[in-house]
Amino acid sequence: MGKVKVEPQQSKNTINHFSHPHPLELITNQNFASSSSQLCSGCKIQATGSIYTCRSCNFFLHTECSQMPQQITHPFDKEHHFILLQKPIYPEGNFNCDAYGEIGDGFSYHCKTCGTELHILCAIFPLCITHWSHHHQLDLKFSPPYPDKSSCSDICKNVGTNHWLYRCQTCGFDAHLNCTKLQATPHQTNIHYNPTTSRSAP
Repeated sequence: MGKVKVEPQQSKNTINHFSHPHPLELITNQNFASSSSQLCSGCKIQATGSIYTCRSCNFFLHTECSQMPQQITHPFDKEHHFILLQKPIYPEGNFNCDAYGEIGDGFSYHCKTCGTELHILCAIFPLCITHWSHHHQLDLKFSPPYPDKSSCSDICKNVGTNHWLYRCQTCGFDAHLNCTKLQATPHQTNIHYNPTTSRSAP
């Protein structure tokens, strides 16, 4: 489940993806003039690098986003499964990411049982990282450990809301997800997410 289907009669550079009715062609920066208006339909970040496209529909999809599994489990909610949605199920046409606190309108992981929504890149954040700003490992926390449920990042010094953060348990050092720069582009994130592994943040 979650694998991209490649039709036998098609080139290995062409795929069928559940999010689009037409075959998608693999192209790279060499033959693709990217602009700010051309966003990946999955993560809604600028379409750069190797991408799949339907030229007639002006549809773009990062290769990494095309490989996201259609169902996952996540340590945030170990009891339920998250289903990959190509578009929000809500009438207003967007979703609110429960990890990041931002509104999105691209792919999301949705829990039918509790209504949790995760942006596809937030769903693959490592459970622990090393970061230049601190000498200890930082662990992913799904809520701030404070009574008022807010947190002040020791990197940007701004107060955040009740969302995920990276924290050093030893020192009480906190970092907002945005401060660790892990969500800059999908190309910097390992989509084959293994919750037991760690990584270094830029």
